[in-house]
This record gives sequence, structure tokens and C-alpha cells, in this order.
Amino acid sequence: MITPNCKIIVTGGAGYIGSHVVYDLLDYDYKVLILDNMSNSYSLNIDNILIKKNVKNNLFVLQEGCESVGKFSPENIGGIIHFAAYKNVGESVKDPLKYYNNNINSLLNVLNYVKKYHIPNLIFSSSCTVYGEPDKVPVNENESIKESASPYGQSKIMCERILKDFYAENRWANILSLRYFNPIGCYSSVPIGENPKGSCESLMSRLNRWVFELDDFKIYGDNYDTPDGSAIRDYLDVGDLSRCHVECLKYIMQKSGFYDYYNVGTGVGVSVKNLVNKYLEVNNVLNKSIQITDRRKGDVSKIFADPSKIQNHIGFKCVVPLEQSLKNSYEYGKYLLNKY
Repeated sequence: MITPNCKIIVTGGAGYIGSHVVYDLLDYDYKVLILDNMSNSYSLNIDNILIKKNVKNNLFVLQEGCESVGKFSPENIGGIIHFAAYKNVGESVKDPLKYYNNNINSLLNVLNYVKKYHIPNLIFSSSCTVYGEPDKVPVNENESIKESASPYGQSKIMCERILKDFYAENRWANILSLRYFNPIGCYSSVPIGENPKGSCESLMSRLNRWVFELDDFKIYGDNYDTPDGSAIRDYLDVGDLSRCHVECLKYIMQKSGFYDYYNVGTGVGVSVKNLVNKYLEVNNVLNKSIQITDRRKGDVSKIFADPSKIQNHIGFKCVVPLEQSLKNSYEYGKYLLNKY
């Protein structure tokens, strides 16, 4: 329940998804406390939120890691939304210890704070990678958790196990894991988006860099067991995903001792080749050079959501058309090009 001066901690709040959630939380009269060490993000997203909303007194940013969560006074903390994690699947294959150390320890730091001060609500940023290569699609929450194809996915499985065990001994808490699929797009009303430091393996970031900076684009594998040979994914708009976090937070704030997990996706599978062609089409980009290269380690052939559980329980449904997400991503790419 929203109370006067209710504060929400958002770890990783300067990042791609986190910044969109921060933007939306401020519309609901929450005070937002961001904890982000800026290891894979810039302050640009937060700067642009402050320019757009002029809410400096309702937004506080601590540029440190989750081990510093205890620096926040527990007074009036209504909940935590935990995004802070490394997320590059390919990098996790090359450096698994980096991912296990960061992604698991950051959650443990948050949970120690939750337990010490009885913070009532926690939403965890999980991933569809917990399903590994699913036996059937669309995949629902009854699908068994299995060996993930990447250490990144394995770290999310371990974190969900930790959350389940934590709740078993702390049933006063409300804990929700959101297993989302492939976020794309950005808000058109404010220039916040995906702008990672260093290399980025997300499809949309690679598409923008290809169109505005590079000559070639790589599709990783065209020999999957799919209609056109490229991998199939469920691409949801980050604005829908942000709205989902806010709706879920409002939902669990009405609970008293709650644990669950939900898929967040559109329920529609789109191949990489189709997405690339649609991106070029809706943004009137002339044909550019596309290379087909080997599959990436850690990638599964096809996965998309059965989102009926979250629709039935909370009433949430993705509504932003794919074409709009692709247009917004392109415009953000132009913004970054002019910015730098």
C-alpha cells in the first residue's frame, strides 16, 4: 500500500530496465532511492529523468554496489526492486565466476538488508533463461527449471532458489520473481534507453550500432530447428515491462506473506531474421550487409512465453506493438549518435 513518503530502493536503477521503472515509479508519488555502481551504465538516463520530471527531491542516487545497501535508512522503505546484475550471456560463458560472484552476492546483500530491517516487499529481476532449452513452447511457469545454457541463466536459477529458501524462513515477506523474456524499445517521451559501457550482445543495441556506426551485422546461427533457421525469441517493449513492475509492486503491497514467480512476455515468438528485417522496414533503412556466423554458446533455439498466469493473477498484458518498439529504439540510437 502506498503511504506518505514511501520509498522504493531500485538497485541497478541507472540501467536500461531500471531507469524506465524509476521513471514510472516517480509518477506514482514514490520516493526512489537508486543504488548503482555504474559498472555497466552511465548517469545519462538519470540526468534525463531529472530534466524531464524535475523531481530532484524525490530521487536519490548512490553510486555504489549492493554491498552498500545498508547506507539507506530503513525508515519508510516500502520495497526493493532488484535489477543489479551482469547480463551478457556470451560474457558469462567466458567468465562464469564473474557472474556467479556478482549476481549471487548482490542478492545476498539485499536479502540481509531485507531481513535485518523487515523490508516488506521485494521484486527480483529474473529471466526466461531459467527454463534452459524448453521442452515445448510457449513455455509456462509449470515448466521444470533445468540446466541453463549459460552461467548467466544458472545464476538466475540459483538466485530464485535462494529467494525460495529465504521465504520459507521469513514468511512475513512478499517476494516476487519476474521471469522476463527479451526487452526492446524505450520510451519516446524521455531519452532513456540501453547504452551499456563496453560491448553489448543484446540484439537491439547491436542493431543500432550497426545502422549508425558499423558496416556489418552478425546473425548468430541460421541452422536452428526453426522455420528460417534463426533463433526465435519473445520481444517485449521495455515500457510494458516497466509498467509490469509497478503493477506487481502495487499488487504485492496488498499481501502479507507472499511468494510467486511470473513470466513476462508477449506470447509471440519472432525469429532474429524477421526482427532484423522488420527493424529495417519500419525505420526506412536501406539494405546493409548481414553476415551469418556460428551460433553463440549459451543460446537456445527458441523460447517464448505463455503469459496467462500474470494476466489472470494481476491483469497485466503487454500492449505495445513490435513496430513501435523498433521505431523507438531507432530514435534512441539517433539520439545517442547526436549526443556523442
